Amino acid sequence: MDEHYLKYDVEGLKGIHLDNNEKRIDVNNPYIKEIYLNDDLSELYVYLKEGVDCKNSKEQIDRYLNGVLFNFLLKDAVVIACPKLLLRQEYGGNQLLERNTVFVRNDPVITNLHIQSNVFYDGLEKENFVQKSFIEWQVVFSILQNPDPVIVFLLLYDYTKEKKGSQKKFVEYLQNNKEKYEPDLTFQIDDWGNPVDILTYTRNRIGHCKKDVDYAKLGDTVSSGKIRLLLRILNDIIME
Repeated sequence: MDEHYLKYDVEGLKGIHLDNNEKRIDVNNPYIKEIYLNDDLSELYVYLKEGVDCKNSKEQIDRYLNGVLFNFLLKDAVVIACPKLLLRQEYGGNQLLERNTVFVRNDPVITNLHIQSNVFYDGLEKENFVQKSFIEWQVVFSILQNPDPVIVFLLLYDYTKEKKGSQKKFVEYLQNNKEKYEPDLTFQIDDWGNPVDILTYTRNRIGHCKKDVDYAKLGDTVSSGKIRLLLRILNDIIME
């Protein structure tokens, strides 16, 4: 029988080029034997174990791959823009399956950071909330699909703070755990002369902007780094 594997198109993992990326990666999964992500992070190949029926195992495979995608989103320098895994073809097994999908978003990345493939794959299977709290992931995934980074940041900030019960408790959590998230979690002085974490500072700056401020300029206050930091913090809170 021909080798049985799935080909996915990847969106939302940009800004990195993998060097020395010749080998497939072994994974610890009852359905998947190996995976391979191409150099520019646009295609993912998932090699299934012998005897695995893709149709009957789709939910379990999807959950595992969503967890992998989440860990990839936490990688430094990855540009986060509507991340998606889109199944395009199934090769081998009992059938050839083709899925056609219309791509809505394809932002250009002017430069790519070159990174060794073994460094990028480090932590590939690190435990996260995605597989344990799949409904939580569905909510977060929906938030990440908004093409406006300002809206993504605001929704993700509010969703994360609600996991601590209130904004006050969330701010206290950040203050008490600032060493854990250094150097990404910095502190700014607000208009009242008080130090405030960069996430809350950015949230307040957006939420309290003056009417004459050009909304488009607010995007400059939000980066993939801040969204990535919120994802890290949300993961830690849910996994507590």
